[in-house]
Amino acid sequence: MKIYSVSINKQLSNNAQHDNSKEKTCFFSSFGNSSPALDISAVYNLSFMGAKGCPVYAISADGNYQKFNSQKEAADALGVYTSAISACLAGRHYSTGGMSFARAKDVEIKNENGTTEIDDEKIKEYVKYLNYAGVYLISQDGSYKKYNSQTEAAEELGVLPSSFSKCSKGILKIGNVCAIKAFDFEVENKDGTTGIKKDVLEKCTEELGYTTVYFIKQDGSYKKYNSQTEAAAQIGVSASAISNAISGKYKIKGMIVKRGCDIESLDENGRVCPDEDKIKEVMRTFKN
Repeated sequence: MKIYSVSINKQLSNNAQHDNSKEKTCFFSSFGNSSPALDISAVYNLSFMGAKGCPVYAISADGNYQKFNSQKEAADALGVYTSAISACLAGRHYSTGGMSFARAKDVEIKNENGTTEIDDEKIKEYVKYLNYAGVYLISQDGSYKKYNSQTEAAEELGVLPSSFSKCSKGILKIGNVCAIKAFDFEVENKDGTTGIKKDVLEKCTEELGYTTVYFIKQDGSYKKYNSQTEAAAQIGVSASAISNAISGKYKIKGMIVKRGCDIESLDENGRVCPDEDKIKEVMRTFKN
């Protein structure tokens, strides 16, 4: 699976603002079309931290926006960190506080009479980009749910948002679910609606299949556990004993142990479920 990364172009903007004492360069973000979602490039000066005085717009996913005189003013009003806003403007973060941020001169149009108006098309680009910044949590049965931010997904799982730090590199397993960025999981359909990448969904369920385990009895009945640790705690054996049983060295309490990926398959609706033929194969091994 190809991951589309954020590209940063380290050069000064031709539209840099100046004063009498030193050069001030605001962070600049623009959108390209090199990925199926949106690619963002940024022109900025790493050595100058005074850009926090540049006016910015906070843009929400529903297209609403609000202008602030500086990053600090926006941070104080919205309850987010100034550094997080800077990271958004530089293209290092997709959003903060559920909002995207744009430098004022990137979304404003100056008319000949000196008045200023908002470029609605550019606002729409930021909204589209923001909508791709969400996170999906995918269960082993193939079900999934979208969250607007890593923080929101982290609250659902009861983990720290930093747990999602490697999510930008692809599929990330957290407990008994997979986490993946929306732009790696979503695809735009021909009719303009948003769908999901079925091959990525299958890969996620396959990854989780290596975590789940089945304890199968001779009569074909079985019980599924979300992890070897869960199975060990409930059955009263060590996790290493379960690993040895999976490798075929022995049975545990008269039961054969298999990984989920060795027992399950996708049904006609794309859901993961136990494959009865594979269960029967395991039953036949009891006679050997």
